[in-house]
Amino acid sequence: MRQIILLVLVLSSIDFCFGQTPEIDRLFERGEVKEVKQRLKNNQFSPNNKLLIKANYFNFTKQLNEGFKTLAKLDTLDLTTDQKAYYFNILGDLYDRNTNYDLAVNHLQRAQELFLKTGHELRYNEINLDLFYILLEGDFIGERTNYLDLYAKTARKLNNSNQLANLQIELAFNSLDTLDNSAFLNYFDKAFYYNSLDKNPLTYGMLNAYKALFYIDVEFNKDSANAYLQKSLKIYEDLNLPNKSLLIYINFSEVERIQGNYKASINYLKQANNYRNLSYDYDLTAFNYELLAQDYKALGQYDSAYYYLDASMKYRDSLNIEKQNIALTRFETERKEKQNLILRQKNERQQNLIYASLSGFVVVVFVSFLVYKNIKRKQLIAEQSTEIQFQKNQQLLKEQELKSVDAMLKGQDKERKRIASDLHDQVGGNLASINAYFSVLKDQISDQSQRDVFNTTYNLLSQTYKDIRALAHKNNGGISAEKSLVRSLNELKQTISQLHNIQVNLSVFNSEIQLPSYIEVSLFRIIQELSTNTIKHAEATQLDINLNVYESSVNIIIEDNGKGFEPEQLKTSGMGLSSIQKRVEELGGTFDIDAKLGRGSTFIINVNYD
Repeated sequence: MRQIILLVLVLSSIDFCFGQTPEIDRLFERGEVKEVKQRLKNNQFSPNNKLLIKANYFNFTKQLNEGFKTLAKLDTLDLTTDQKAYYFNILGDLYDRNTNYDLAVNHLQRAQELFLKTGHELRYNEINLDLFYILLEGDFIGERTNYLDLYAKTARKLNNSNQLANLQIELAFNSLDTLDNSAFLNYFDKAFYYNSLDKNPLTYGMLNAYKALFYIDVEFNKDSANAYLQKSLKIYEDLNLPNKSLLIYINFSEVERIQGNYKASINYLKQANNYRNLSYDYDLTAFNYELLAQDYKALGQYDSAYYYLDASMKYRDSLNIEKQNIALTRFETERKEKQNLILRQKNERQQNLIYASLSGFVVVVFVSFLVYKNIKRKQLIAEQSTEIQFQKNQQLLKEQELKSVDAMLKGQDKERKRIASDLHDQVGGNLASINAYFSVLKDQISDQSQRDVFNTTYNLLSQTYKDIRALAHKNNGGISAEKSLVRSLNELKQTISQLHNIQVNLSVFNSEIQLPSYIEVSLFRIIQELSTNTIKHAEATQLDINLNVYESSVNIIIEDNGKGFEPEQLKTSGMGLSSIQKRVEELGGTFDIDAKLGRGSTFIINVNYD
């Protein structure tokens, strides 16, 4: 198991991605992809450079299908030599990540040739290390150049601190073949020294992660391993690299698993789930669920073990579908590349024919070409005007739709508050008065049998008054057009904690992402209903609400430490779970329950949105 985790972290942490300018190259090298994304939004690049940087962003964040699609939009005949070098570099990296190693080697070697032509020796040498890692896989058929020696020689020649630090990392891992572990630590001391000169945060995070793995897999030391993992986690979270943070939590769980602390291991694995992106992180999600299944099995909780094993298999199926989609996109990229090559050869033949046989008509051809370009320019302007008008109309319709939704939400909120006010002020007031009169009459009844009937009636009346007050408060609270989902959840948390003596923990990930109004209202009502069920039925002392927001999906996990229940009650019980499931399905989402008598309940909600 430890070797598997080591391999996953090593292959997932080495991201030598590059852009189209030295400044963008440096941002990718340092893992500062948030800044890259912001500069793409500012649109400060030429069309071809923007597509290349965008493709490299998808490559860095493991969105392989989007990376291939973006490269397919480029016309390679229109690229400069420098741009072609980056094109083949990124394409080779995508093939490498998709385990198409022969194609990866072919394109990376073409990129190396072009980088040498343009004097980019630093980029050329980074590819030497990429090729070294590919050959480690053992599936490559062809000449096996010692790329690590080439990388070492060139790195020393260039005296590049970051490349020298990465060289020490590889020398350290090679030294593990000997019985002397001190060599490994000496190489890492040198790597930390070179990184102190370069101050690359991504490399520094990798160094701490690898050092932690040494104390997990080679010389087990829990305190040292956790200390280096904490350093690496802080760096990856500062860089906003969720994939790498997820892997750090998996290694935290491995430290506990080695010592047999399966509950602590499960806690770390569930924290790791907060960092996955359900749009494309199928492999990491499946791997995480496999580990959860193993830990629950070790604890003898076979129902939970089966649940996570089944979930893992579902994500494996999704991963296979994603690979099929990537294969289709890759085929389109290759087909376009071949078409461009054929077109280039055809153009060259036609050009030679024109020069040989139509030299006397150069002036006529030139004039005709100017006329043609003028016509095409006018046609393009007309098409662009039509497209701009269409986009304006679409934006107007969207704004009107949003206004309608906001108006509807405000109306619903106003009506709920009116009803709540009527219940509290009129019906509640009348019941309070009746209750007071009954209290007076209670002391005037002497007959014991009549007193018993009166006491029963009095108690029912008091309970009805309390129920109406609670209903009024519930309808008068919640989310509205003026409140955000996070703010409403904080108010719900305070209300539950104050009125029901339950500790409520609220965790929100990516709270800055704005959800559509109808999604926020529906999700709040769902969370409110599940919290009410916990209060009424679970006998819990702690309630955990986890809200994880992504650019196109929302994940909610609600857990309590109550008495639990059998999930079959969803079909037979009136706990409100059926109505909650119906609400989630109306949003196009999924609603999963992990519960068992005696060990609390977990509710998992996933909703995708545009």
